[in-house]
Amino acid sequence: MFERTDLDVVVEILGDQDLDVVDVGCGSGGLAHELARRGLRVTGVEPDPQQRALAEARAALPGLTWLAGGASALPCGDGCADAVIFNRSLHHVSPDRMDASLLEAARVLRSGGRLLVLEPDAAGEHSVLMQPFHDESVVRARAQQALDRVQGLTEQPAHSYLRVYTYDDLESFRAKMSTSTVIAVDESGLRTPEVAHRFEVGRTSDGRYRFTNPICVRTFRKVAEGAG
Repeated sequence: MFERTDLDVVVEILGDQDLDVVDVGCGSGGLAHELARRGLRVTGVEPDPQQRALAEARAALPGLTWLAGGASALPCGDGCADAVIFNRSLHHVSPDRMDASLLEAARVLRSGGRLLVLEPDAAGEHSVLMQPFHDESVVRARAQQALDRVQGLTEQPAHSYLRVYTYDDLESFRAKMSTSTVIAVDESGLRTPEVAHRFEVGRTSDGRYRFTNPICVRTFRKVAEGAG
């Protein structure tokens, strides 16, 4: 498994084509912005006002739009997109709305369009580091189960890669975690000796700290009714 960025993998799957893309749960808009820089028309959908404000503060680009909305009720028309992306965001959807969110993705896709769902492995180094103060093992498993039940789409071969996370020191890691608006952090768990011990495992020869995490990209295609 090779070390890659989310952008590298998404571009490899989609290509630098003339596409309309919906980035669901786009967060602060990093991936959406980079795809738009490559000429794709991107709509970033985000329910969190703080994250959306960060996205909107990025440089304006042609074809880049930010919309308020949740995954289970996308503010997008039927058949408007060539691709829908959940970039490590499906497991943030309430489990009772995951199936509805995937149906929404199918609704907004055109015939032949693709759904890409990027999800971290709960057993990866970075996930294990976070478990004492933010354990996502259950919700990530729920996301995979929802993908196993997906309707209206045909699953394609999956992709996997290693995502790299680097930090200067333990306090910078703790600061980043505690100020995140994306995850709910147990502050008492964040400052335990167990977290400090797990963090030290990532020390590199230059004194910084490095962790990897496998990311699985499950891909689906919308096939027209009656197509073989």
